Amino acid sequence: MFMRLYAERVSMIKWGINICLLWGGLSLLAQDIPVGTWRTHFSYQNARILTTSDTKIFCAVENGLFSVDLSDLSTNQITKVNGLSDVGITAMEYSDGLLAIGYESGVIDIITDQGVLGIRDFYDLNEDVDKEIFDLAINETTVFVASSIGVLVIDVREKAIVDNYRSIGSAAADVSVYDLRLASQNLYAITEEGLQFGSLNENLLDFNNWQRINTPDQLGELVTYQDSIFLVKNDTAIVKIEGNQFLEVASYSSKVLKLKREQGQPLSSKT
Repeated sequence: MFMRLYAERVSMIKWGINICLLWGGLSLLAQDIPVGTWRTHFSYQNARILTTSDTKIFCAVENGLFSVDLSDLSTNQITKVNGLSDVGITAMEYSDGLLAIGYESGVIDIITDQGVLGIRDFYDLNEDVDKEIFDLAINETTVFVASSIGVLVIDVREKAIVDNYRSIGSAAADVSVYDLRLASQNLYAITEEGLQFGSLNENLLDFNNWQRINTPDQLGELVTYQDSIFLVKNDTAIVKIEGNQFLEVASYSSKVLKLKREQGQPLSSKT
């Protein structure tokens, strides 16, 4: 297999789901709580999104998220009761001590050692648009957010959305952005018009600084691996982006549902 890159087929990160189920069973055994005391009803079931650091697994579930420390399998729960801004997580990304979380409502949380920073600018936007956060990408203290109104740019130091790459389609048309990845100082985005990218060293508010890759085929989500971008094409092929072209690196007879990377390496989950 090319560069140990594998395709996840029917189930999504089976070992991660098994951890969720394991801790779900343990939580049921540990709920002997005295009558009259406050408690948080936390469910480890229905894992939605998994992301990792070098030392932890982060798992978004129905009413919050929890982390599993890989050294001792201890867990930490975070919900709206004890820190999160909302429920209904739709996107999650980790990088260098920063965990970014997006919600169906448009709220975005940034979790660091200093605590939880809630960004409500998009949620409070007085426009009749879909507020769901589709994807997140992190570059140091900048968080890029895929949304129905393009790419929102959060400066963590400013604690706010500072830019909106909205009119980046053909002839400066407004486009929705569904998937984001960073590689080689470029920001890659899957929009309603296809796949395009722009250099972080350019003014990405200007649509002229976005390059478009001819994409006549059906494309899946983007994955970064060794500072390159990979994605699924036509459900059965894995391709690598080389400049403005696709290089096929693997193909399958069955449908490829998702590519995942884990602790800097790809992760395989097969049935």
